[in-house]
Amino acid sequence: MSGVQSEERRRLSPQERHRFEVAGVAEAWLAKPLGYPRELRAVVPALEDDERVSSVFEVFHSKWFGGGGLLFLTDRRIVFVHTPLWMRRILSIPFTQIDDLSMRSIGYREDLIVHTDGGKAYTFWQGGSDRNVLERLRSALEEKIGTTSGARRASERGR
Repeated sequence: MSGVQSEERRRLSPQERHRFEVAGVAEAWLAKPLGYPRELRAVVPALEDDERVSSVFEVFHSKWFGGGGLLFLTDRRIVFVHTPLWMRRILSIPFTQIDDLSMRSIGYREDLIVHTDGGKAYTFWQGGSDRNVLERLRSALEEKIGTTSGARRASERGR
């Protein structure tokens, strides 16, 4: 039976394969994957044909009252998708551009700040009861970029 399934999987177009894989990752990582239909649909065309999604997190983006959405970790980058009713926003940060990761607590919420080698800082936050979401995200990102220290990343780049 698995040979039949793999044969069928090989015949899927990259878009169809991405829809299948994104749905599986969302089901595995999210408490309520059906609550994000627009985000799950929007990420599919943003992925490259051979790109693989490994995990997804429910977070907010920006410093103040930012829009909630889904942050996908692929084999090569962060893809944050926020789709309010009237537009679609997709933020992409390649792992090769990440210089440092930092955490901070502000009252009821936790922030994960992704610093890039271009000097930009992207803030992702999670309020509420599950304060471990960002710690799991940070751990997954550190595994992807291969370090736990921004200073080490900077020295590897010859700074």
